[in-house]
Amino acid sequence: MMTPAPRPLSLFLSTAGAIALLTATTPRTEATTAASPAAASDATTAASPSPTVQIDGPAWPPPMRVGMARDVRVGSGPQGRRTWCNYAAHSQRLQALPMHTDPVFKRPGAIARASLKKLAAMVAGLSKGVAPPKASATEMNRLLAGPDGPTLARIALQHRDERVRLLASRASGALVEEHPRLAAFAMEDLRKVGRDLAMATVHTLLAARCDTPAVHATDGLEHGDRAVRRHTVLEVMGAAAGWTDIGVVGLVLDHAKTEPDPLIRALIARGVAELGWLPAEPEMAALAKDKDARVRGEALVALAGLRRNMDLTSLQSALKSSDRRLKAAAIRAVPLAMVEEQAKAGKWLTPLLRDGGKVVDPLGVSPPTTIGDLARTAMTRLLVGPARQAASQRPGAAPR
Repeated sequence: MMTPAPRPLSLFLSTAGAIALLTATTPRTEATTAASPAAASDATTAASPSPTVQIDGPAWPPPMRVGMARDVRVGSGPQGRRTWCNYAAHSQRLQALPMHTDPVFKRPGAIARASLKKLAAMVAGLSKGVAPPKASATEMNRLLAGPDGPTLARIALQHRDERVRLLASRASGALVEEHPRLAAFAMEDLRKVGRDLAMATVHTLLAARCDTPAVHATDGLEHGDRAVRRHTVLEVMGAAAGWTDIGVVGLVLDHAKTEPDPLIRALIARGVAELGWLPAEPEMAALAKDKDARVRGEALVALAGLRRNMDLTSLQSALKSSDRRLKAAAIRAVPLAMVEEQAKAGKWLTPLLRDGGKVVDPLGVSPPTTIGDLARTAMTRLLVGPARQAASQRPGAAPR
């Protein structure tokens, strides 16, 4: 298995952090052990899921189920988000843990070690290109769920056969979240491995909830298969939705400049809209000039949520577009951009209420609908949104 050289790091990483990940060979763990109460506390913090951000009012399309993450409304703030762990500092702090108490580096029991060896030999013995039987995945899950799971995962994630590493990567997500050092052994050159292993590795690296593994997960954006790149965008945006430091999104935005697939560029724009990430405004402005109408539409919705004083000329022009995809996106943007101009928004939307033209969500999240139904939903959101906001600001109002 090849370990890739560290790529340029994001806003919240240091070069030392990358080096620490790539050279992690000494006993360090985040497990709950009697030898390290601090480690137990740290593990609880890293593994706890962040709360779901609830959706206010009707919307089309509904919030994306982005990767591992939570439902996030367009423009919502960092409610209940947690902080990524500093991988280098975390590993250094736990470096002195004795080998025999370290779940990741201790020697596995003889029976467990023999079972893993037998499973790996069976899978590696299959003809090239032949997928392992389903029973092998069940057996890998059983082994990694046992008391020797973390150290068996470390061994399996380094196996020379890609199929064994795939089984291990798919089975070790929860273990990596509990023991982030395992992410170092899940590292792959994501540009060269197969689609399935690349997608599983992206998920596993992000499961660590640590800065350096998260940056390396974005290497999936360089894979030749569009399915891997799409999966990486979903996973990264999903992770950023539940955690405060979202510098990895900057790497995704950089990728949008060279991504050849317009649907993936559109997916990036929608992900930014759901995050409500203000620093992305320049990139969204660039995507709003994309040659593909689907990308321009999603970027327009994102800008409507990011800009406090949006120039409504482009929005009005999109509402009159002959391209239904662009018109549908503009309708979705109206409640975000025209909260304080309801009369004008109503005037723009009213002629569209009788439009029965069918539109399909370009990203496949929502079922087909019509321009008229979208306009009705937009008008409802336009009226209900400010009313709810005003009610929540009254003295004695119940928290939302």
